[in-house]
Amino acid sequence: MVELQRVIRRWISLSQRGNFDKDDPWEIGKNYPAAIAIQGDPRATLSELGEALRAQTTPASMRDAGFALSASARKKKKLSSN
Repeated sequence: MVELQRVIRRWISLSQRGNFDKDDPWEIGKNYPAAIAIQGDPRATLSELGEALRAQTTPASMRDAGFALSASARKKKKLSSN
């Protein structure tokens, strides 16, 4: 969930620069690799996406996401130390 929030903040930041036409699907991922490709108004779309994710989030899924985030951080730290 933390990683998703980071991606969402980054998406909003990029979309506010006005460097691309958000209504043209060919522009998605053109200049930056898209971890999550969303066509539409970022604020409205991400708000609805957030609500949908919160509705589906369970304690078990939060625990699993925490484990995945920890594993990813350990892997990143290990790679950067080599």
